[in-house]
Amino acid sequence: MLAVNKINQQEIAMNKLITGALLALTTMSAGAAEYYSRVDGMTDEDKSYVYISEDSCSRRCASIVLRTGGDVYINTRRYIGDYKYPIEVRFDKGDVTELNYNSDTKGTSLFLHSSDIKNFVGNIKKSNKLLIRTYNYKGTSEIKVFDLSGASLALSKIAEFK
Repeated sequence: MLAVNKINQQEIAMNKLITGALLALTTMSAGAAEYYSRVDGMTDEDKSYVYISEDSCSRRCASIVLRTGGDVYINTRRYIGDYKYPIEVRFDKGDVTELNYNSDTKGTSLFLHSSDIKNFVGNIKKSNKLLIRTYNYKGTSEIKVFDLSGASLALSKIAEFK
């Protein structure tokens, strides 16, 4: 019985250690820009991207993805539907501007028009915070907040965004 209790105490201690480590990792990566290097195994093409997760979010978090090739999309994780309302963005304490987009086939990812990408990426590089207001298919708005820490460095690793 003493040996079983000792094993249970060791398991409990190990579970606490693992849980603490996982929480620390989750906290460190949430809300900051991260660069992911990817190569297509069939074509050897560079498929790298920068991923920026919604700040202070624990479930169904929105994200911004900036991919090699120069396209940018916002994954809202909520159904938006076809284009009805523009995306509204605000960098730091700047003015609110509107961006146009095309929805993906699921209606949850919003691909920015090429005419908006250069300015959008430039603002990401020089800003600390981004607010994005999206509207669902019924016209209800939702604001997402993004911490842009490390975005400039991460984007410098993708040729189209240097």
